[in-house]
Amino acid sequence: MVGTSELVASLRAEGFEVSHSYLAYLLRERIVAAPPKGPGGVLLWEQADVERVRSELLRRNRGPRGTTYA
Repeated sequence: MVGTSELVASLRAEGFEVSHSYLAYLLRERIVAAPPKGPGGVLLWEQADVERVRSELLRRNRGPRGTTYA
């Protein structure tokens, strides 16, 4: 499990175009389901949650250059 900051940092390192605010938009509009909350209300992203975010970013052409949604 990773926190939101770690998730954004790892996705950006992979070449995804994502920011904290864009991820918040995806959650607010229920485009991506929010993961469970941990202590202090921190979102805890499990691997399945991360894959859903990756898939949505690819669908929106925000993936690493040269990759497309399949």
